[in-house]
Amino acid sequence: MEYEAVRSIACRWTTTLTLIVFLATKNARATCPSRCVCNSEDVVDCSDSGIADVPTNIPSTATTIDLSYNSISGLKKDDFENASNWQSLDLSNNKISEIGNGTFEVFENLQFMNLSSNTIQGIPQETFAGLNGLKTLDLSFNPAMTLIEGALQIMPSLTSISLSGCPTARSYKFSDIGTLQHLLLTQCEIHTLQPDNFRYLGELVLLDLSDNKITDFPSETIGELRKLEVLHMDRNDVDLSKGKLLSQFSAITNLTLDENEIRSIHQETLHDMRQLQQLSLVDNKLRSLPESMFNGIPVTGSIDLDLAGNPLNCDCNLRWMTSWIRDNNVDDVVCDAPYAVQYKQLRSLKADELACVPWEVPGQHIYHAVEGDDVTMICPLYTDEYTVVTWSTDCGEVVEIPSTIPFTPPYSIDENHSLVISKVTKSLCETYICEAQTSAGSLSTELTLNIKTASNDLHGVVVA
Repeated sequence: MEYEAVRSIACRWTTTLTLIVFLATKNARATCPSRCVCNSEDVVDCSDSGIADVPTNIPSTATTIDLSYNSISGLKKDDFENASNWQSLDLSNNKISEIGNGTFEVFENLQFMNLSSNTIQGIPQETFAGLNGLKTLDLSFNPAMTLIEGALQIMPSLTSISLSGCPTARSYKFSDIGTLQHLLLTQCEIHTLQPDNFRYLGELVLLDLSDNKITDFPSETIGELRKLEVLHMDRNDVDLSKGKLLSQFSAITNLTLDENEIRSIHQETLHDMRQLQQLSLVDNKLRSLPESMFNGIPVTGSIDLDLAGNPLNCDCNLRWMTSWIRDNNVDDVVCDAPYAVQYKQLRSLKADELACVPWEVPGQHIYHAVEGDDVTMICPLYTDEYTVVTWSTDCGEVVEIPSTIPFTPPYSIDENHSLVISKVTKSLCETYICEAQTSAGSLSTELTLNIKTASNDLHGVVVA
């Protein structure tokens, strides 16, 4: 009997609890604003619902509110009387042009707010008063917005700001936002960065300056950002041909410079970026890279390099990269020229396939000697270990050297591809031809040997 009584009481309690939960759920759903979706106690989704005002009956338990893609035109303090528990608020893609004084004073716990893609006109200094816990603020793509100095500094916990698409960012002084870690300033029509606007940002680790009009790398400004690790400067017009980007040690680990029309890179451009781990140069106009450009980065195997979309000329000037890309994390580098290696991956080519057409270098073309002397004629063409050098002489008919030439003394070629003639005589030919050949092509040049008859006062003297 006692067991049955206990069981009966337990059943009644279970039924009661079920009813309580049901009624609570029903009540929560009942208070969900019209046109909105409340899938849980803390998330209210009113996005793209055609509303023109902030709903007033949002459940008090809600923490995440999405009001994006509507027709809300203004914000005032009365709109948020019961919003003290809100942590995330999305008001992007509305028609907000004005924000009343004290609008955000109730937001004690708000950490994220998105006001992007509206028509906000002005942000007075006290607009964001009360947002003491706000960490992320997105004001991007409010093109007519003006920011009064100090308007952002009023939020003591701010770690991330986006002002992309807001020309007002060009002149705003971000200095003294000591908690700031991420700053997005894309599409702001920035030509130059004023160092004074970026001082005392001691915690900034990411800066995005993509899609602006910057031509000179902002060395002084970046040099002040001692903890900056990620710098994006895609789609500007940055020149990397002038020398070092930075004059002092940098903490940058990730640098992107995609689509900057970069045609050449100075050999010292990256020196002092000793922490660099990722470098993206996608879709530029690079045909070659200097061999010493990574000398300032101490650890081999630490670079993730992306060169996709560059018209690389895979000749002898890129031979050094075949081994380098095997030691580092490099995306597939595809050759654009010369024709023999076009569309091939650089890592797949052998050293002798990465060849240059030989070219003339400063050197001697006319030699003077006395009979009986030894003469060494240096080929004035650029050669390397993959170049085949041949000599010939023209005494009415070109004859390859060395060969069965019916002349004395003998000819030989030394390890430097120079032609050595022992004990010259007047019977030797005057014209000699040096030809250098690689897989990319060949070039030849003529040298002249003038031989004088030996005499007591000239014997043993070579006049060059």
